[in-house]
Amino acid sequence: MAITSVTGKTAVKSEPAVTRILVLLDDTRGARAALETAADLAAHQHAELVGLFVEDTDLLRSAGLPFSHEISMTSGQTRPLEAALVERELRERARLLEQALASAGTRRALRWRFEVGRDRLERAADTAAEPRDTLVVGRNGWRRHYGPAMGSVASRLARATRCSVLVVGEERPRHDRPVVVLQPGGDDPSPTLDTAIRLARDRSRPLCILLRPGSGPSAELERLAGEWSRRVGTPIRFEHIADTRAPTLVEALHRAEGQALVISRASEPLATAEGYRLLDELDVPVLVID
Repeated sequence: MAITSVTGKTAVKSEPAVTRILVLLDDTRGARAALETAADLAAHQHAELVGLFVEDTDLLRSAGLPFSHEISMTSGQTRPLEAALVERELRERARLLEQALASAGTRRALRWRFEVGRDRLERAADTAAEPRDTLVVGRNGWRRHYGPAMGSVASRLARATRCSVLVVGEERPRHDRPVVVLQPGGDDPSPTLDTAIRLARDRSRPLCILLRPGSGPSAELERLAGEWSRRVGTPIRFEHIADTRAPTLVEALHRAEGQALVISRASEPLATAEGYRLLDELDVPVLVID
């Protein structure tokens, strides 16, 4: 994948960034909300903010074909989809998105970089990301370009990308509601639980841990919960769930009135493509981590 990069610098903080926050950019409301979330996250973590705009090769290949047409958003009239017109529109869109990224970075005194990739969307995102990065994507973005029949771009990216993926909606979550995490399997609860605890602690929010069927808090889980509770001064809730299927998880999250969900990519609810649909059904941010 060819990548063009533009870098900006605005009053860089002295702390070194330990990771990067990537955000997929387009001109939908969902993507604009994702940019604001990504910029806030980068500011909080003293991380570099990287905006990625993907010129999708499927769209570019279809331009100029005799059967390819586009429908005007204003008149409803159809016209041939010409390659030269598509290229011009992509360049203009990239210019405007870079301006939006620069504005978000400047307002928060961030280091930022704008990248343009030409590839299929999932492959471009995976190529740009490193394992320690966090990719932020709008739940409702990209539908204008791909359409609902293509399925959720957010869930496909969460499944295919090798870094943590944060899927966000257009509305800001309420800060008085808990961060919810599914109890990790195995003896070692990290890094899923560590991430959830850190997210709740840094934002002074309650934490709710969903316990797997037939299990209670392990010694390590109780230790981490107690440590977190002492630091933040807010008790941790434990809630048992009947099973780990995606619908059950959605029900438990609504019952807990959670404002965010942290879940491992290796967990049972995300073992199938159907399970990833919970990313579309939920109206709160979902952080998928390895």
